[in-house]
Amino acid sequence: SQNDMATIRLLAVAGRSPAALATAGRWARLPASPNSGWPMATTAAVLDSRLAKRGHYDLNPDAALPSVDRAEAGVRTVAVAGWLSFCCAGVAAWL
Repeated sequence: SQNDMATIRLLAVAGRSPAALATAGRWARLPASPNSGWPMATTAAVLDSRLAKRGHYDLNPDAALPSVDRAEAGVRTVAVAGWLSFCCAGVAAWL
């Protein structure tokens, strides 16, 4: 969806990893949820970490599960993406 595309772009920018968009495409359709596949896959690529739910999906399966540092980086990345979204909405409101 258009919202997913905006979300994954903001996640890639926030994580300073534009290449994550291409990498995420390999795993984006694995989660059953139509809304979270791309954002989850992009986050796995940005963090270079494996995100898995047994019996449901395994994103970035060749990477290690996230360490505490990687998990904290994930929280920061999502926070920055949220802030960027807020700023974009503010700019759009003024146009």
